Amino acid sequence: MAPVLLCILWLVHILSPVSGFTFSIGQAGECDPLSLLWSGGISPFQLLIIPPGGTMANISIPASAYNNGQGSYTLPQLKLREEQQFMLSMSDATGIFAGGTSSLLSVGASQGGQKCNTSFPNPDFTFSLDSSLAQCSPFPVTLYSGPVTPVLPVRLLVNIPQGHSFVVSLPLDLSSWIANLTAGTAAAFTVIDARSKNGGTEMLRVTEATNNTSCLVSSATTASASPTGTTTPQQTHKDTTALAVGISIGGFGLLCIALIFFWYYRRRQLHALRPRSFLDLSGAPADAASSYYTNAPSKMRARQMSESSGGLSRPIRPGSARTAESQGATSVSVYTPRTAGHHPSDIVIHRDITETATSPQAIEFPPEYSASFPPIPGALLRDLTNGQHRV
Repeated sequence: MAPVLLCILWLVHILSPVSGFTFSIGQAGECDPLSLLWSGGISPFQLLIIPPGGTMANISIPASAYNNGQGSYTLPQLKLREEQQFMLSMSDATGIFAGGTSSLLSVGASQGGQKCNTSFPNPDFTFSLDSSLAQCSPFPVTLYSGPVTPVLPVRLLVNIPQGHSFVVSLPLDLSSWIANLTAGTAAAFTVIDARSKNGGTEMLRVTEATNNTSCLVSSATTASASPTGTTTPQQTHKDTTALAVGISIGGFGLLCIALIFFWYYRRRQLHALRPRSFLDLSGAPADAASSYYTNAPSKMRARQMSESSGGLSRPIRPGSARTAESQGATSVSVYTPRTAGHHPSDIVIHRDITETATSPQAIEFPPEYSASFPPIPGALLRDLTNGQHRV
C-alpha cells in the first residue's frame, strides 16, 4: 500500500500547479467600478490593464480576495475614457499572463456618473519598434531615456488579444528579436526594464505574411512563445493545462508502475530469504504425540495390558482417562489423546520408558504399527545401537 499511497500523494502534488486559471469581468464603464472573478491560480495575483498606445497598469490584488480556489475583486475605478480600447490579463505566483489575456475590450459610458482622471500616466522611459511586424522576421527595438534611464536587460511583453501572451528577454545588445508569430496575429508590445520600470505600450500591430516558417517550428518547443492569436484565454490556458497534465500523468504512471513492481519484487525476495520454520523432534511427548490408532491394535494393546498387569480389574482402552487399578493397589496412568480441536502432528515419536517413567512398577510395551503406517526402515536398529528404544 505504501507505493500506491505515495503515487496518489505525488499525483495531487503534480496536478496542483497546473490547475485551471481563468477570469471574467463585469461591464467596463468610464470611472466605474470593475468587478473581477476568477477560479484557480496561486496567490499572489496581479491585474494588468493594457491600453494599446497608453501605459500599462499593474494592480496588486489583496490576498483576502482569494479563498478556497475562488477569487473576487472589485477595482474601485476604471480610469480609462469612454471608447478607449484595452486588454486585461492576470498574473499569479507562477508568472505573468498565467490567467491568459482577454479580447480587445472597449470602455463604455459611465453608469454611475462618476468622474476621474482618464489621462495616461507618463511612462518611465520610451522605446520604438523600427520595422514592420512580419512572420519570422527580425523585429528591432530601440530604447530612449525618459524620467529614468532604462536598465538592461529589458523584457518585451507580447500582448495578444484573446491569445497566449508571452515575454521575450532581449539580449544586452538589444539585437533583433525574431518575431515568431503567424501571419494575421495582432499584438501590442510593452517594454519593462530590469528594475520593472514601464516603457509604455505600443499600438496594436498585425503580423504580416512571409514565406519563412522556420521560427514557427522552433517556437513549438519554446515555452516563452505562442505563434497563434485566434484562441480565447480560456481555450489557450486549457490547452496548456491539458498538455502539462498529460505529460505529468504519463510520467507519474510510469513511476507508479516502477514503484509497485519494485515493491512487489522486494516482498518476493524477502519472502524467499525468510528462514523456514522446523519441527523440534526433541520436544516433550505430549506436544509431538499423535493419535494414529486402529481398532485392532487398540484391542490387542488393551488385551496385552490386561494380561501383563497381573490382575487388572478391567482392560485399559486408548482414549480413556481412567486409571487402571490392580489387586495389589498398583496404578498405571494411561495416555489420553488431545481434544478434538487439537490437530496432531504428522510425526509419531515413541520414547523409552526410562525417559518418562516416574514409577519403578511401570510396564513398557513395544510400539505397534498398522499396515498403513509401517516403521521407517533402519530407524529402529539405529536407535537401539545408541541405547534408545525410539522410532
